[in-house]
Amino acid sequence: IWGDDGGDCRTMKKILLLMVVCFGISRGQTAYDSLYLKSLVYRNLTATFAMSKLESTDIVFLGNSITFGGNWAELLGRERIVNRGIGGDNTVGMLHRMQYVYQLKPKLCFIMAGINDIYADASVELIFQNYVKIIDTLRAHSIIPVIQSTLQEIAWQAFTCNALELNQKLKKR
Repeated sequence: IWGDDGGDCRTMKKILLLMVVCFGISRGQTAYDSLYLKSLVYRNLTATFAMSKLESTDIVFLGNSITFGGNWAELLGRERIVNRGIGGDNTVGMLHRMQYVYQLKPKLCFIMAGINDIYADASVELIFQNYVKIIDTLRAHSIIPVIQSTLQEIAWQAFTCNALELNQKLKKR
């Protein structure tokens, strides 16, 4: 079990950085801020969202594949819930498709984001800044944001450390 003092997380981050440098893992990575544009799923779903005839709803779920995979209306036993999750999406992609949330005029927007940003090696600070922009724009449209924790990846301890750090920053917001 990894300690709460952050020492083990710092060690794992150093090891991951060393692996990246030694093995050249980062060489083939796409630029973080345009990564979402490489996704055919993203392009297809945003095109579908753009064609939606739905004018309003009570709740929107915005997020990645975890959000996309949920039938939230059925799971919550409620109507007027719309799923705007896209598998593989990151906070940059979400920022670029917020109009598909605004046009539905929901009262609440549940947000689950961050893990795909972490996989793309974005800094926790950058992910947090994007998250804050999402939250602020929702509030500017009189939509109440409901922040869900960024789920941790068990297989990669360094990712878990970043998810924990992001969740702490979001909790303080």
